[in-house]
Amino acid sequence: MIRRGGNFILISLVILTLVSICVADEADRSFKKATEYRLSGKLERAIQLYRKTVETSKEPLSEHALYHIGEISAALERWDESIAAFRLYLRRYPRGVRRKEALLGLGEGYLNAGRFDKVIEVYSALLKEGLNPAMALLRIGRGYEGVGKYREAISYYRKVIERYPSAFYAESAISRLDGLARKGKFHFTRKDLLLQGIALYRSGKYRDARRRFIRIRLRRGDSISTKALYYTGMSHMDERRYKSAISIFNKLLKSYPYPGYVTSARFRIAQCYRRRGYRREAERRFLDFARRYPWSRWADDALYEAGSIQMEEGRYSAAAYTFRRLATKYGTGRLADDALWLAGWCEYKRHRYSKALEPFREVLRSHSKSRFASAARYWMARIYERIGNRASALYHYRRLAADDNWYYGVKARKRLRSMGMKVRVDPKRKAKLRDWDLKPFPRADKLISLGAYDDGARELTAILPGNRNLRARIYYNLSVCYGRMKSYPQSIKYGIYLRGVLGDSPDALKLAYPMPYRRAIERWAAEFGLDSGFVAAMAYEESRFDPKAVSPAGAIGLMQIMPSTGKSMARRLGIRRFSSSNLFNPELNIRLGCYYISQLMKTFKGQLELVAAAYNGGPGRVNGWIKRFGDEEIDEFVEDIPYPETRRHVKKTIATYEIYRTIY
Repeated sequence: MIRRGGNFILISLVILTLVSICVADEADRSFKKATEYRLSGKLERAIQLYRKTVETSKEPLSEHALYHIGEISAALERWDESIAAFRLYLRRYPRGVRRKEALLGLGEGYLNAGRFDKVIEVYSALLKEGLNPAMALLRIGRGYEGVGKYREAISYYRKVIERYPSAFYAESAISRLDGLARKGKFHFTRKDLLLQGIALYRSGKYRDARRRFIRIRLRRGDSISTKALYYTGMSHMDERRYKSAISIFNKLLKSYPYPGYVTSARFRIAQCYRRRGYRREAERRFLDFARRYPWSRWADDALYEAGSIQMEEGRYSAAAYTFRRLATKYGTGRLADDALWLAGWCEYKRHRYSKALEPFREVLRSHSKSRFASAARYWMARIYERIGNRASALYHYRRLAADDNWYYGVKARKRLRSMGMKVRVDPKRKAKLRDWDLKPFPRADKLISLGAYDDGARELTAILPGNRNLRARIYYNLSVCYGRMKSYPQSIKYGIYLRGVLGDSPDALKLAYPMPYRRAIERWAAEFGLDSGFVAAMAYEESRFDPKAVSPAGAIGLMQIMPSTGKSMARRLGIRRFSSSNLFNPELNIRLGCYYISQLMKTFKGQLELVAAAYNGGPGRVNGWIKRFGDEEIDEFVEDIPYPETRRHVKKTIATYEIYRTIY
């Protein structure tokens, strides 16, 4: 009997084990298929399989499945189901990796279901935890408005506008107050109009901002009146209506002066004159400002602007003096390193090489961590090479070649080769990726093995703060996850983090500088006679390979093509029925981008720096700069580009191109 009983227990254990394995396998299959359906937009099928997964109680699948049930229910506007799923998630997993998202989802579910008392409760909890306070304040206001407590609602809307004027939620709060005003529940005060105008100004709604300011009754010697006029002037200035801006700022100075805004208005007037093209008048005003208000927060800016005008006009002696004056008087300020570099550059342009070395050395001595340090070292080396001090030139070039991974390192290596020197790039940290499995992260491992890369990435992100010793491995796997999700900007971000830990190991570089859409890039680069590495560098710097990217100026897609430019190129290539939405297609975007680059290559005779400058700033501007500066010495031309954005773009593109040539 004992033997039979023992056999029965053994058989039962085997059966239970087999059943549990079958259940586990079924849960894996359900979750994997549900993930496929979710990512392909088949939400009804996905939610059914996620429900099946939740019933297995297998972790971490059950936790993420439950969250996705709430998420998908919200997307399908099934608010009661969404609320139930998120509430169950928070009860089962009070410290779950999706807790914050579940709380936000629960609050949005209550809001859309009209359960305003619960909205107040959930978002008050979020506010206490400091999770998205601008949104929480707005939603609490919505909750109070929903239950008819208008005074409380108005109070919270005001807090959003006053505390977070630059946030998206400030506009929503303004809209809610407008609605309450139309219903007779709210009357605007002068302070309300001012704060709302400032919020609208900061969100780029300049005309709407001025409509608020116009409604303020102006009073002499009053801070609200002065601020309203100041931001009215700023709105005109940002719309490039400089004459109107000057008029408003002068009105402020004459009739509504208030401490703090007088100096700001004078500085802005000088800026407007500069932007209108009245350089000498602007220079006079900037220098006068720096003399009269040396204590002002704009004083070093005024000297910098004056020096820039002098440099643009080729008055390098005056510019060098102004920049040295700035660096001496405001040596701990944010512009000191920039001013020293420019003082040296102005002396270089005057061919006073020994004088140029002084500020360059000061940059290296006092601002060794500055972004201008590499520039100063490179041009010191160029000076030493020019005056025949080969040993000093080689010393500085070699330092850059070894330590600088950016533009000046590329240039230094090129100069060394031109001097007949062999260049060996030997990074200080050459750690290789080995044994980069996910064994230390079993939950993420499970999710990633089932194709749920976004869920796996969420797990890895959650454990990152407490695992500093494993951060390189976490960065690596996050980069891989986002890469497989085709979220290339995120993938690149973690690749760059990994490079910061490991140095320039080949594996880290490939994650920091991937080449998605490689087949299309190589195909169209070859079609138009381009180097695919240069095209990839352009796409990298323009959009980080995001096919959905849209710039503030309206440029679209991987290669950031303006709709008007795209239409013109499509017509030349015989592409019919073109519309701006076509630019979101990666293949077409790359094709048009390659064609445009090929045209620029012809215009600028294959000079990559000029092509990169023209792609960013426009060929017309580049031709103007060539007439002004000449293009025989391309390194000098790049430093002379007057648009900081274009200058940085050229340097970044050239450096990135060198990396792509190295890797691929």
